[in-house]
Amino acid sequence: MKAETRLLLKRIFIGSMALLLFLIVVFSSLMHSFPDVVKLWVFFLVAGIVILIFVGVMIFLEFYARRKK
Repeated sequence: MKAETRLLLKRIFIGSMALLLFLIVVFSSLMHSFPDVVKLWVFFLVAGIVILIFVGVMIFLEFYARRKK
């Protein structure tokens, strides 16, 4: 594996973990405020979708930046 690819994967992983931590904090505060409204499966569904979108955007931006060079 190339060093650039490894660095890209490391950036995506760190960014998605930071995003997941942020979502956990937001949803845990929501669950404490409204315990019956937010179910656990909704949290995992939203977190998964947001992380997939984030990873897709990161990969697109990296490929676009490399193509511009």
